Amino acid sequence: MSTAFAVERDSRDHKDNLYRGTPFAESVSGFENISENDIKRYHKQGFLVVKGAFSPEEASAAREELDLMCRADDPKCISIHYERHIAENLMKTGVDVDALDSENEDDLKRLRSAILDMDSTKRAHLVRKFVGFTKEHPPLKNLSHSAALKAALRQITDEKMKLFVSQALVKPPGGREKPWHQDHAYFDVPIDTPIVGVWIALDQATPENGCMHVWPAGHKEGPRIHFQIRDW
Repeated sequence: MSTAFAVERDSRDHKDNLYRGTPFAESVSGFENISENDIKRYHKQGFLVVKGAFSPEEASAAREELDLMCRADDPKCISIHYERHIAENLMKTGVDVDALDSENEDDLKRLRSAILDMDSTKRAHLVRKFVGFTKEHPPLKNLSHSAALKAALRQITDEKMKLFVSQALVKPPGGREKPWHQDHAYFDVPIDTPIVGVWIALDQATPENGCMHVWPAGHKEGPRIHFQIRDW
């Protein structure tokens, strides 16, 4: 099965103060230093920040693998998603921009062909995210299946663990933000299924370059209504 291609839908920009953070989240240094108090804090706040979880070499290998995937004609994953402003490049080749939102199979084939005809370097700078890739990309699987990570997860839950989905958000400069959301809203599993999301920063994560924002104890306020607007 070949990789599916998708382009983000168009939408209005968000308000400037929507993602204005306040304090930095408390953290622990390394998986091996997670304590019982850290686990209690996880269950209370809904998240746990672990700094230095992986080595610089592991992070570098993962970044290089993602860079190769961005440039490849077939990145060997379930799907690859592009930022909306790829439309500006496709319009120059005569592609009907309205077809970007089409679900017609012929339109999608033409879209895929037009994207692959682009210069690979230019195309790489427009990649938003990949979905489903760990089996085909060892440097990324080394992170998702890390023994140290699994040991940390066992401290959080005694449920039998299974990788449900893998995603890599590339988030190029000038691309859309990832809006506030609850992951469970998009998972086709029973609402009481225990799920732990693992977010691994491969670059420095700072407010200036679009770091993760979290809502302390937000998971205790129950499910919220989600709308299919841009990348929600």
